[in-house]
This record gives sequence, structure tokens and C-alpha cells, in this order.
Amino acid sequence: CALGMATPLAVSAALRQAARAGIFFKGGEFLEALAEPATIAFDKTGTLTEGHLSLAAFAGESAVVPLIRAAEARSPHPIGRALYAGLGGSCELAAESIVELPGAGVSARVAGHDVRVGSSAHVTSSAPAPSTWWQRELTHQASLGRPAVACSVDGEVRAVAAFSDPLRSDAARSLATLRSFGYRVAVLSGDNQLVVDGLVPELG
Repeated sequence: CALGMATPLAVSAALRQAARAGIFFKGGEFLEALAEPATIAFDKTGTLTEGHLSLAAFAGESAVVPLIRAAEARSPHPIGRALYAGLGGSCELAAESIVELPGAGVSARVAGHDVRVGSSAHVTSSAPAPSTWWQRELTHQASLGRPAVACSVDGEVRAVAAFSDPLRSDAARSLATLRSFGYRVAVLSGDNQLVVDGLVPELG
């Protein structure tokens, strides 16, 4: 009876202690699975990085700024919030409709225009040539380790915005500790591969 009570109590206590530290397990069996060295995959943004994005660069036409701000005004996404804050302006427009597409970006109808912010595939219906100015800009920003999005109005890309998102100060040390326990670590991210590759040396 003592053993029958001790095991679930120990698991419950461990789950409670982990929750106090900001670590949440779906159930006790997943906590127990951590006793066996395996691969742990980490999300990048907000887990290995601070998750507090700020606008680092904006290349394009200033005339589209009010349209972009209107499209991102109510976005819960870190990129949307950073874009809205970083492109501060006095001219406020209201979007007639906004559709968030996970993993792609946002589409909005603003002042009679189709405004899109997000990935290359999302912002334009035709396959872009790698030599276009905005594709070169996306690649350049990615090479600097900055996540970037394209912004189109009525199907024409008019701007590119890039963001800074520094690594957490304890990220490299934490991963090194896990590796010393025998775990393998991996990074999962929807960002451009160049952005992720730029973090690898810093994470060891």
C-alpha cells in the first residue's frame, strides 16, 4: 500500500514542482520518459530565443506602411506585433477583413486593397524569380540571422521587413547540460533555414 501511494504522489509532486518552474507535462508518463536519454526537439522562437521580436530593417515604399499596420493591427503573432509597433505612424487605417493563415502570414482588405504579409508563397500568387529585389532582400536578411517577411499590395511585393530576436542568455548553457546527461538536441523552426543555421554555432 505504501508503494502504491508513494509512486503517484512522487509523480504528482514532480509535476507540480515542474509547473512552478514553468515546465508543463501532458502527463506523468512523459515525465518518466525523460529518465531515458533520447532526442529533445526545441522550438526556436520564444524557447531558445527571447521571443521579443523588434523591427530591425524595413526595405520598401513608405506609402504602404499604413496598409501594413492596418493588416497587422490585431495580430496576436510576435511578428505581427513587432511589425505594427516598429512601423509606428500617425495615419491609421482600419482593415475591412483580416485572415490569419498559420505558417503563411496574414491577408487583409484595407482601403480597397488586398494586403498580404508573410512568406514568399503567401504574398504573391505567381512563383517569384530568385533575382527579384525582394527575394534577394529576404535572403540577405536571413544570412544576417534575421527572420523576415514580404509585404504585398494587390499582388505586388512592395516591402520586406526583418526582425531581431536574440538568443536567451541561458540557451547554450542549458543545451550543453542536457547533452552532458546523454540527450541529443534538435531545433524545429518555421524560419528560413539560413536563420536557423546562423544560431547553430552560438548554441554549440
